[in-house]
Amino acid sequence: MADTHAAASCSYADVVAAIGLATSGDTVTVPGGAATWASQLVVTKGLNIIAAGIGQTVITNGWTPALADWTNNNQDSFLIRYNPSDMASNHPFRMNGFDINCSATCNGIFIGYGNTTSVANNKIRIDHNRIVNTRRPIQVHGNFYGVADNNIFSCSATAIGHYGRQAASWTYFDFNFGSANQFYFEDNTIDSPYLSHGGYGGRYCLRHNVWTATTSANIYPMCDFHGNQPGEIYAEMGVEIYENTFILGSRSGGMFDGRGGKSLIYNNNVTTTGSISSKWREENNDNIALVPKNVISGQPQHVSDSYAWANTKNGTTAIVPYIGGTVDYGGSIGLVPQFNVDCWKQVTPFTGADGVGVGTLAQRPTSGLAVGVGYWATDTQTLYRATSATAWQAYYTPYAYPHPLRDEAYPEPGDPTVLVTYSASILHAATSPVLVPEVDYILGVADATLALEADYLTVTPIEPTPWEIRLGVLGGEELLPPLNWPVGSSPEMPEGTTAYVDSVALADGSVRHNFRTYSPRKWTHEWAQLTAAQVGVFNELVAHAVPLHYQNKWVNADWHWVIITACDPIPLTTTFTTGTPFWKLTLELEEIL
Repeated sequence: MADTHAAASCSYADVVAAIGLATSGDTVTVPGGAATWASQLVVTKGLNIIAAGIGQTVITNGWTPALADWTNNNQDSFLIRYNPSDMASNHPFRMNGFDINCSATCNGIFIGYGNTTSVANNKIRIDHNRIVNTRRPIQVHGNFYGVADNNIFSCSATAIGHYGRQAASWTYFDFNFGSANQFYFEDNTIDSPYLSHGGYGGRYCLRHNVWTATTSANIYPMCDFHGNQPGEIYAEMGVEIYENTFILGSRSGGMFDGRGGKSLIYNNNVTTTGSISSKWREENNDNIALVPKNVISGQPQHVSDSYAWANTKNGTTAIVPYIGGTVDYGGSIGLVPQFNVDCWKQVTPFTGADGVGVGTLAQRPTSGLAVGVGYWATDTQTLYRATSATAWQAYYTPYAYPHPLRDEAYPEPGDPTVLVTYSASILHAATSPVLVPEVDYILGVADATLALEADYLTVTPIEPTPWEIRLGVLGGEELLPPLNWPVGSSPEMPEGTTAYVDSVALADGSVRHNFRTYSPRKWTHEWAQLTAAQVGVFNELVAHAVPLHYQNKWVNADWHWVIITACDPIPLTTTFTTGTPFWKLTLELEEIL
């Protein structure tokens, strides 16, 4: 049975002591405070190391590794290093809630190596940390898969590094898009001159991140994935980069430079007044390597099976990749890479003869297809690939988002705690609080109700009754006013809505409108006079896609499992007697089918 060991303080000595008492599978908690660490922390056990949160557990580096190690991003240059001694057991490892200042003399967190080349660990999570004043905040090196999420990284070089184990990665592991077997970087906020770099048989995915370029120079490239090179340096096996926001200001740059492996690059947006390009290319013939192809799948090291679509500059101008260099392999292969052989770019209009098309599944062409062309169906979120002149086959769907390693009781450590209690005083007349058997606790009022499972929130009843509804950061909650539409409002109907189902006057003089669609059903509701803390909680529910139970309070009304798909706060110009600014919040709910 796993145990929890509490470090007496956040000092280096106390954290090392707590880790020394733990065994793999245990949790080590690190309290809030400030400390300077004068040595590298090396962890060899699979532990959950949970600190108090950003701004709470503040670690300043007081250690100086060798300059060559720091500039080359060697494992000896990172303040925190995870080198598991037991790879075969695949123990979880997690670092959460640290605020680290590397003092411009060391790097941040290193996950890597291990004692074997044929076994992978896939339970790594690095989350809700802030790492600043460094060259590289995080680097993964070896057969390690998992997720780094909700971190804040600020650095002076390339923020993210991901590398495999050279020939061993190409020998013992194959690569498939949309698989759990890669490292995902998602929902991070990053400030750096360059975003990511990979090679040596690695595989990584960047999704839903916000990156701001900090260099004054133009940026070529933002995301780099290596091909093979002389000296037994092996190519990146695969990369996915999608639904990120890249902020460049006035700089120009290259969104990606694909020099090897497979890649899917789509739905990214770059904001800049400069110019943006992207490219695939080849530098060296694969046959210079001892393992020129993947032993399992036959995947070549050079660019192959790669697609790019729906990438934009400033949300409108298409970013279309080009081929920036080729190598002649001779014979039946010829030049590498080639469009419509090794890589495909979006073309408009799309007939199926070449490139990648984008649209609904019903708009996909059914004949005249060239084998290998791609089609991204926006309604099924699936990339299809033509297998003949008249046939398509599903090729790729994105891996589960949020990453399943983030699937735990809400809120996560470091996030606000939600407190909900109930009050008859703000419910409609002749209505009392109701606890419904299908759910644990209810958030809402008589005319429309949201409910959260107990796993996702802390509920504290006020004794004696009546009850109150309060929402916010624990210890700073605010009263939640009734959920309704103001009198005379004409809310905009959500996308896909077929008609009003009802528009009814409530006892307090307000009007509630209910919308409905059939696949899936949607509802829109509005709260007025919310504080910033309350709006923040709703933003957390949106970000984590927390499942809610929803019911219109009618006789025999059904309960529906929903998520909040949109949360649109609008600041109100009126402040009330407390002088606190309030917000009006519109929520869109969508049924989970």
